[in-house]
Amino acid sequence: MTRANSQEWSGGVKLLSLLLAGLLWLSVVLERPGEVKLQVPVLVRYLPAGVGVVSPVPASVEVTISGPRILLCRLPFRRVSCGLDLSGAAEGTASFTPKESSFGLDRELKVLRIFPAAVSLTLAREGER
Repeated sequence: MTRANSQEWSGGVKLLSLLLAGLLWLSVVLERPGEVKLQVPVLVRYLPAGVGVVSPVPASVEVTISGPRILLCRLPFRRVSCGLDLSGAAEGTASFTPKESSFGLDRELKVLRIFPAAVSLTLAREGER
């Protein structure tokens, strides 16, 4: 191997080792736990037939989510929403507490805080609005 070929090969090995070191560092940093706050829209789901929501539905809730940073980085690009299941609701004022399963998150992500913790809605029959 000539001296020029040896230096060229050595430069390529150095570049490859720097690239691998950077990828290794990035994977370690992104696996560490972190937290993120998101404004998540509230969606009313499974409203019983003949019943409607009379009070205004909050536009969003603030959610603090914890988990690996690599998964937290993807959250702003996903359509995360808070689905309120009203299937068992009846007429009157009802308070709903969003559960962790309401957000459709990955298993590794945990909901730490939800503000407001409960959403109050007033429901009435369709003809009584």
